[in-house]
Amino acid sequence: MTVRKYEENGKTFWQVYIDIRGRKDSRVRVQKRVNGLTSEREAIQEEKRLLRELTEKATTLEARGMRWSEVIERWVRQQDLYPTKKYAESTIKDYEAVLKNWTIPWLDRPASELNRADGRDIMREAEAAGRSASFRRGLKYTINMVYSWGIEERLINGPAQSPVFGIEVDREREEKRPEILTVEEIRNLLKLAREQKHE
Repeated sequence: MTVRKYEENGKTFWQVYIDIRGRKDSRVRVQKRVNGLTSEREAIQEEKRLLRELTEKATTLEARGMRWSEVIERWVRQQDLYPTKKYAESTIKDYEAVLKNWTIPWLDRPASELNRADGRDIMREAEAAGRSASFRRGLKYTINMVYSWGIEERLINGPAQSPVFGIEVDREREEKRPEILTVEEIRNLLKLAREQKHE
């Protein structure tokens, strides 16, 4: 906080500058400068008003928690710093890529503001893009895993569940697996092919 006197065009003015960081999260920062105040008394009143306004704003921003992109980055960093046998390095990169490619509308939003409607939108987009039910289940699993980790690590404030928690992935539309021939059927097929001299 600063109240400063300065000269401009032969006149004396006062300037107020306030810079506040979050109490729990130092990355939260709000600042404002007001110039052209005509007296020290006016500058001190403006300083008090700005201090209240910006403190409230910083508290609100801090309460919202991290953006979704930051939660993803922190999860990846956690896996790099404290590797476990649970995820191979390639799996971590795959999860990161899936989240960054399929949750683009979420990346700049506070993760705490994401809700079930946002989750349904992502799952509908994946279905509309022709992604299989198994892919969509994997996407849902990955979102749930990273979001739940964010809640446990206090990076996401407020919600107790991920935005895709409880969303059904339609199994009926999943592609049928191809039927596999038995050993006897393979022998018959090869025998017929030899008999007909099929290449």
